[in-house]
Amino acid sequence: AIITLGLWVILFWQQNYITLTTRRVTQRRGSILNTNETSLSIENITDVTVNRGPLGTIFGYGDINIQTPGSSGAEISMVAVPNPERLRNLIFDLADGRLDDAQNLR
Repeated sequence: AIITLGLWVILFWQQNYITLTTRRVTQRRGSILNTNETSLSIENITDVTVNRGPLGTIFGYGDINIQTPGSSGAEISMVAVPNPERLRNLIFDLADGRLDDAQNLR
């Protein structure tokens, strides 16, 4: 039973993370068996929405939705992101040209 459970966790554990570079925002979702990756150019991002509930405000996490022109909804959406306002501000600073390639985005 332990081996079966361990195998299930390895094969079906869902990964969901966002990578921010100076040129793109990329979300990768999936497991070892299947993955889905969405990349958006910083220049094409029109809206970044942050939603925080009462617990998110207390513990410093929230949901983030990123949209581009012509999309009917959020192209990148992620729940329980630590410090989502910082991610939103970094995206908008990159889009406005206030951050350069040499700056550390940690």
